[in-house]
Amino acid sequence: MKINTSNQYDIPGSADPIATYEEHCIKDANCALTIHQKMGNNATLLKDSLQGDILEREILVKPEAQNIPTALRTLIGDDGFDCIQSTRYDFASHSGSATIQMKSTYLGNKLLNKATFKVQCADATAPRRVSYDSETEVKAKIFMVGSSIERGITDQMKERNPILRGHTLEWIETQLNPENASQAEATYNPETEL
Repeated sequence: MKINTSNQYDIPGSADPIATYEEHCIKDANCALTIHQKMGNNATLLKDSLQGDILEREILVKPEAQNIPTALRTLIGDDGFDCIQSTRYDFASHSGSATIQMKSTYLGNKLLNKATFKVQCADATAPRRVSYDSETEVKAKIFMVGSSIERGITDQMKERNPILRGHTLEWIETQLNPENASQAEATYNPETEL
């Protein structure tokens, strides 16, 4: 199953809005760690490397039990959803990819979650608006319940995206405009392919 999301953010200031977003929301590992924690996950930075225009990052993510789809919790237990989120971002092309590798020996190769994403100008009429567009593919290769697990994960992603967007907006506000944080606005436009 695939899910496409597009989140737009108005970036305060006069510097290049795409470079500003990348500096504070992609390059800064604290952004990812803080958002994971606000989403109810324990997150530990394992790798954070910048070579030229290429950022490579790995984060160990341990979701809280309530953040694991019920179908998966039944199969593998509360700690069976621990994973490594690997992100690679190219600042020259303003695009990247992320994969999630399950630590569980049961789910290791049976659950695939990979995404591609791009940061770009959202609208020529709003030059300070940045769009973070992503396409995520979820595949569960588990006999008889794979499609239910895929649907559960993608439904949860759709449900939690506005919360994720809100936390990202909060991060932008505190990093770029702490005195007048309510100035930034975000919009959300989900498109889902099943």
